[in-house]
Amino acid sequence: MLRRALRAASGRRRRCGLWLLAALLPTALAAQEVEVNIVAAGPAETDTAIGRDIAAAAGTCGLTLDVQPSAGALENAAAIRDRRRTQLGFMQDDVLEYLETFAPEDPALRRIADGLRVVFPLYVSEIHLLARRDIAGLADLSGQRVSVGLAESGTFVTAGLVLDLAEVRPAARIDDLGPEAALEALLAREIDAMFAVTAAPAELFRDPRLGDGRYHLLALDDPALAAVYAPATIAAGSYPMVDADVHVLAIRTLLMAYDFRPPVNSYHRASCAAIADVAHMILSRMDALKARGHAKWRAVDLTAIPEGWPISDCAMDGLDPGHVLACPGP
Repeated sequence: MLRRALRAASGRRRRCGLWLLAALLPTALAAQEVEVNIVAAGPAETDTAIGRDIAAAAGTCGLTLDVQPSAGALENAAAIRDRRRTQLGFMQDDVLEYLETFAPEDPALRRIADGLRVVFPLYVSEIHLLARRDIAGLADLSGQRVSVGLAESGTFVTAGLVLDLAEVRPAARIDDLGPEAALEALLAREIDAMFAVTAAPAELFRDPRLGDGRYHLLALDDPALAAVYAPATIAAGSYPMVDADVHVLAIRTLLMAYDFRPPVNSYHRASCAAIADVAHMILSRMDALKARGHAKWRAVDLTAIPEGWPISDCAMDGLDPGHVLACPGP
């Protein structure tokens, strides 16, 4: 459904310089002592918190896993494929569909997409669209200045798809502001609205300055969007500017890995073994992660695998009943 919607949208295929990212990121070196990294968005983002939970749990199993920052899901996709010692990363499911849709006609995208594999589906994020109070709905963004997230981020892909499906034509789609910078620009009246794909309640939108009556979250109830995204609700009281439930849309974030192949070299073997250990650890310690980790762990559904996307063979090795990883009890 989403893939068809991508094709049917305005046709503006914003590749966001992904081919440049692919060219700039250094390739992984073979035959090195394996260092395991998971790439996530900025420090205030939910995937960073989830990544830190995974790293902490991995540490109890004798695994060392570091969380590295990025601009978001599109950069993560390129990093998993080409950044040295980066085996894992977070991506939204609509970003996977974006890559799958346009990879056949873009060699750089195809190269990145071919190397991506699903480890686990994880938590759900909500699409936040914060605007001036006088902007009543999504359609009123036509002619306005809208921040659509950094060009390497998942928010950028989602915002573009939402605007195209709803046939909204902003005066400007601003793609050089991260979430914190976009919020400051909105408060300074330099822009009129901003998108942010993040798990609710997000600390960013708890800023007390948003409670002065000048801003609100827009409902995302266009039928064209409901055919693509799952419904979600941001509850009254979640943020200073939300005094009644707001009906929005949800996107699932997945843990992704590169398609390492053990026969290639020692780096591939060591990285594949590390992914297997991480997958085994997440599955075996899910109860502890839900009890002690970020609140979003409690809504994780490890069976919600996106249709048609390949699963990591390395992760499947870790789920084999014969896989051994010594983890002390919680």
